[in-house]
Amino acid sequence: GASAPLPTIASAPAPQRTLLACDAASATWACAVDGLARLSGSTDGVSLRITPDHLRVGQPIVLDVVPAGSGTLHLLTVDDTPKARLSILYPAAGASARVTGGRAVKLPDMVAQPPLGRTWVIAVHSEVPLKPDAALTRGIGLPELVRAFAEGRAARLLGVSDCTDGGTQCPKTLSIRAAEFIIE
Repeated sequence: GASAPLPTIASAPAPQRTLLACDAASATWACAVDGLARLSGSTDGVSLRITPDHLRVGQPIVLDVVPAGSGTLHLLTVDDTPKARLSILYPAAGASARVTGGRAVKLPDMVAQPPLGRTWVIAVHSEVPLKPDAALTRGIGLPELVRAFAEGRAARLLGVSDCTDGGTQCPKTLSIRAAEFIIE
């Protein structure tokens, strides 16, 4: 007896590489900040330390940021609240983002302010000049950032246009480091 030919199974499209370890419906700022850090093409381009990492309102916050090489540095920040917006902490609007390698960046004095809870700071250092998207100046909400990841354009929000593989493989000239502190 002749055997029937096996049905051919259409090959499913390869799952799209994504940098978010959560799905869009359940996305949190923790997941989105982790996704931004995963855009980093280099692990040692910038160091970022926040002391102390547990504070009370009114207490000074010390950010220690040292780029390994010269280039541009942007510090982004977001509070861990649903309606928070990711925005630029440094440099001030209109100020230069240029930094010198190996030299700690002088930041304005900062004190812990409400809301209570977790706040992230994300250092974005690039050896080639970056100009973040104007949306970051206004502040980007969580749904907007999650959509940017889904569409492979999260790196473009940071001003990086040369990431490949759906925006997941970014150049070695880009280094992103995140740190957090908690206001109690």
